[in-house]
Amino acid sequence: MQTLAIHLSNDGAPTTSVVRCKPYRLEHVTTPGGAAYDFAWDGERSYLAWHDIVLRDGEMSGDDLAPLRQLDMRDLLTFFPKGMHAQGWCDPIERSNAFTAFYFDDAWVFAQLEIPPTTLRPRIYFQHGNLLGLMQRLTALAKQGDGAPQLLTDSIALTAATELVGVCSRTPAKGALSADQLRRVQDYIEAHLCEDVSLDDIASASGLSVFHFSRAFKSTIGCAPYRYVIERRLARAKDMMLNTDLPLGEIALAAGFKSAEQFSRTFSDVEGQTARSFRRTAR
Repeated sequence: MQTLAIHLSNDGAPTTSVVRCKPYRLEHVTTPGGAAYDFAWDGERSYLAWHDIVLRDGEMSGDDLAPLRQLDMRDLLTFFPKGMHAQGWCDPIERSNAFTAFYFDDAWVFAQLEIPPTTLRPRIYFQHGNLLGLMQRLTALAKQGDGAPQLLTDSIALTAATELVGVCSRTPAKGALSADQLRRVQDYIEAHLCEDVSLDDIASASGLSVFHFSRAFKSTIGCAPYRYVIERRLARAKDMMLNTDLPLGEIALAAGFKSAEQFSRTFSDVEGQTARSFRRTAR
């Protein structure tokens, strides 16, 4: 998948971390402090960016877009729809300047929303509270690279794309999952609890699109799929802590966490105590 082309004026190189998924790609880019660069976008995919950049000078232009100058781009967003071409140059101030780009295929979003394709118009250097929060969360995941949890990344990426499309078209959510759908979903999650499953994998068990599944699941269970999976992993870990003498590191992996550190951090955040404390007081 094509990404924003960046060319520095010196011999340096931007620092990049990437999360690659078939329908989308996340990229967090940090440029060397104060290094000028130019950029170009070829319009192969839709592009949504969160900026943390301050410039001494710079300019951007594009299809049907007059040249724009915006020096303070901190917490501003930019959206280029598929097919739009853009280019520009930046002369940043001496600071840690960065941006996060979310590249996605429009067809993926429209398919999840189950709506006909609609025209998406560019928005340059704009503010939007919900999208800003979502892009900041995607930034944290992009910094993890391919180690980011796929289910969480899928959920936030789809929510961000849906929020963006929602400016032009809003689709009402369907109702709750049927008892049979809920059973199939719960069975699938339990059977694959130790795997880095995607939101699409879980939605397939229900027979719904990812978009409608996410809303129907939350309506039925009261929490998002990612939160439910975390709770099930913690429940399995608790059972093993109470009924086995396995070390916490082995329990973490057996319960579906990527590492003992991730397990310890998640356990403390959700349960309000450490895993060691729980094991010591509960047995």
